[in-house]
Amino acid sequence: MGHVSVVAVVVLVMVRDSMEEDMGPPTLPTRSGVEAWVDVDTPEHARRKQSSRGDDWQLVMSDEFNRDNRSFVAGEDHLWTALDIPDGVNAALGWYNSSNVYTKDGRLVVRVDEGPRNATYFNQWLEIPAWETRTMGGLIDVAVKLPGAVDAKSWNPHVRKKVKPTDPITDVRFYPTWPGVWLMGNLGRALFSGSTTRMWPWSFNECDHALAPHQAINACNGSVGFGLNPYQGRGAPELDVLEGGGVGISSSLQIAPGMPDAYRTLPPITTAPYYDVWYCTYTKTCRTPGANLADAPTSMYVNRTHKSWYQGLRYAANLRCPSNRQQKQSFDQVWAARGNITANTYDKTQMSAGQDVHADLGWMDNEKRRWGINANGSMCFAIGNGYTGTFLCDPDSYNPKCAAPRRQGVEPTKQMDSFEYQMDAISANWNINFEAYTTLYRYSLEWVMGPQGYARWMLDDNPIFEVPASSVEKVPQGGATPNPSKLMIEEPLYLIMNIAVAKSWGECIRPRCTKFIPGPLDGPTVFHSMVLVGVCAALLLVTCVLRAGRMRSACAEAHHRRELRLNADDDDECDDDGSDDHVQGEGSSDDSEGRHHNHSHCF
Repeated sequence: MGHVSVVAVVVLVMVRDSMEEDMGPPTLPTRSGVEAWVDVDTPEHARRKQSSRGDDWQLVMSDEFNRDNRSFVAGEDHLWTALDIPDGVNAALGWYNSSNVYTKDGRLVVRVDEGPRNATYFNQWLEIPAWETRTMGGLIDVAVKLPGAVDAKSWNPHVRKKVKPTDPITDVRFYPTWPGVWLMGNLGRALFSGSTTRMWPWSFNECDHALAPHQAINACNGSVGFGLNPYQGRGAPELDVLEGGGVGISSSLQIAPGMPDAYRTLPPITTAPYYDVWYCTYTKTCRTPGANLADAPTSMYVNRTHKSWYQGLRYAANLRCPSNRQQKQSFDQVWAARGNITANTYDKTQMSAGQDVHADLGWMDNEKRRWGINANGSMCFAIGNGYTGTFLCDPDSYNPKCAAPRRQGVEPTKQMDSFEYQMDAISANWNINFEAYTTLYRYSLEWVMGPQGYARWMLDDNPIFEVPASSVEKVPQGGATPNPSKLMIEEPLYLIMNIAVAKSWGECIRPRCTKFIPGPLDGPTVFHSMVLVGVCAALLLVTCVLRAGRMRSACAEAHHRRELRLNADDDDECDDDGSDDHVQGEGSSDDSEGRHHNHSHCF
């Protein structure tokens, strides 16, 4: 049984070029007068953008996808590559197939086929990274319509009855995929585990002899080789413009090393007297005192000589959602309760609406709203993600914190270098409406490096979540266990767009996920619940415009070299073929043959 899903994408990349950095090899002047990597069909008004801080961004690269029948097979496009590879992480259930992505009528089309494949993977989706479209700080705008079963063939209750565009999602089973627009450090290649082992998502540049063996390129090493700088810690951190589906969106910054247990929330007690389930932390509904929110209630953390988790994170409301008077907050109440929290779960009178007792409550840019306070009672306020990271290990590790520790007495495989380390997800979840699956939402990410930098996520230019650099670089300290300070992400990153299905996230994390997982691989696809007929036949992800801005325009700069490293590690970053593909030219041109242009009018 085959189905088609369409993705329409226009990609534009903007760069602030005031730093006069090395732009890389020289290029020939263009006949059109437009910069070499800018699509000549990009409208003039879209070639400049101003950030939330007033910085002026100038477009230096764009792609309108308005030339039909482009192929994204490796080497056949000058900017993008669609992978032919199984999604082998996070208990994934998909296979990325380059034949399922092409351009038509001025849009990027992605075909999604449901059915068995002789590789024990059964759904064919898309991952299309621009590995050479890398950025070091900047701005990304993307207009996206999320994938969901929202057509007339679906049994989705939102389709079978009249609903308002602002109605919340009531049945997440009809939104089973995990779409993503995200950035990853250029020293790691997504889905190629050999390149990300001990690299993802490190953002650490100190010589810590306890951590150094677990960071592949660490600041204790004076002879790294491959043209890399000695005594400089490097890695492949991650920034997620948007991920998720169902009722909400996840916006995240993922880095390592993570905080030790002494700086995290208390673990849930799964035995008497609380009998919590392990995943109660995701929904912040644990009965165990102190297991839901860092430093709440205060009495459960009184023996700690330091604060817990990241400080001063900034949360705000999705203003496209309706308000509810019952959710309105008073700043004075919340401020008065600081340092004396008695609630074990969210209490609007004691803590930020971001469900974070250490959230920033200062004024936003316009000084009319405060961060962290739900003054208008929005039903879609960003909250701290219950998922805060994971402990990563090699297959031979006996550490009980590993997801699958090696059993005592079982011989080690010695298939890779040993490693054990915590990674952290500094993340916020925020609810969306049904209209996010029927119309375009404009999501944005601003990322600025350095001690005064930040990462800010926005919807329609309105702030949703922000991580100041100080939250990452000035972490709580005290007690017997040191807490490593990270760098605000400064690695060159590349852009990835994909749709995934897996058993370890979204609706699949709950037991009922099995109701919409197809049947045996060697037989026809069978759904285990008739109510879900038509789910996979109706999934559409539509992305109209993506614009990205960079603080620095070349990643071959002296302080973040990478070319020789990538060339030397081709075994970790290539597929089984292992051969190099010649990359076609045919960049944008302003010809005289009257070529039809499909300009974007998304924003």
